[in-house]
Amino acid sequence: MNNVKRVRWTAQLPVDVDRYLSDEAQKNCTSKNAELIRAVRNAREVAESAAA
Repeated sequence: MNNVKRVRWTAQLPVDVDRYLSDEAQKNCTSKNAELIRAVRNAREVAESAAA
């Protein structure tokens, strides 16, 4: 089994961000949650590579 600890929280997003996540989720056949995680991870990778 996967031993990843999961945290549940609620975020209020601007309408345009919600619309973007919905569009990306539909395009990629994923959920809005998956697209949000993908975006956060991508931003983190960019920030880490810029800092290096």
